[in-house]
Amino acid sequence: MRWLLRRLAKVVSIDVSPERFVFECGGSLLTLETRLWVTNDRIEAVGADGPPGCDPFDLFPDEPRPSWKRDLPDLLSAFLQHGIVRVMGRGIVLRPIVRVTGLASFEKTLGGYQKAVFEHALEASPAAEVRLDDRGRGEDV
Repeated sequence: MRWLLRRLAKVVSIDVSPERFVFECGGSLLTLETRLWVTNDRIEAVGADGPPGCDPFDLFPDEPRPSWKRDLPDLLSAFLQHGIVRVMGRGIVLRPIVRVTGLASFEKTLGGYQKAVFEHALEASPAAEVRLDDRGRGEDV
């Protein structure tokens, strides 16, 4: 039965870099800057533009920043869930297979722990299966 679900499930590909993530599913593309818009302890929006009165919060800033009350895997998880659901369109009937490429671009930012950080962040995602690729962007998977 699992093989049947795998054949019917959509594949969501996510090409990641510290600046932006590109989500693709069935020909639909969604590019999101790695920025959250927050008020107090609440995430209000994701991507380049946020509502008035919100502060931008870059997931992978160039400069160290004061910490927020949530840690990176939780924030990254919310960001990834948002992108997966948006690129898939209407309600998710079958949980997708999620393929992530470009992890090597986080070597400097996450100090070699990028695979573990992304695995943890994707645990709460709507994915039935997650495939992480350590190679750089644009390489064959």
